[in-house]
Amino acid sequence: MLCGCVAVPKTTITGTIAGQPFTLSSPKNSTLTNLDVTASTNGSVSIHVGSLVTVMDPAVITTTADGEAKLVQAGAAAAAAAIAAMPK
Repeated sequence: MLCGCVAVPKTTITGTIAGQPFTLSSPKNSTLTNLDVTASTNGSVSIHVGSLVTVMDPAVITTTADGEAKLVQAGAAAAAAAIAAMPK
């Protein structure tokens, strides 16, 4: 069986902390609260996330499931065509 991974929409926050790049990425419909970033004079950085809540809304689930179903259907069609083309 052919199965693939479909990308889920996401939100990405990028920036720099104390001159160093950082990236925070999470699925859409996420709520990030109490993000506390502290840079010390010795170069250390502390990051505290109070909470990160993610909800997959029905539109995202439907889109992802539809994409995966299409991948499986395409694989099945290709396999059926290959079998039909085999010499008998």
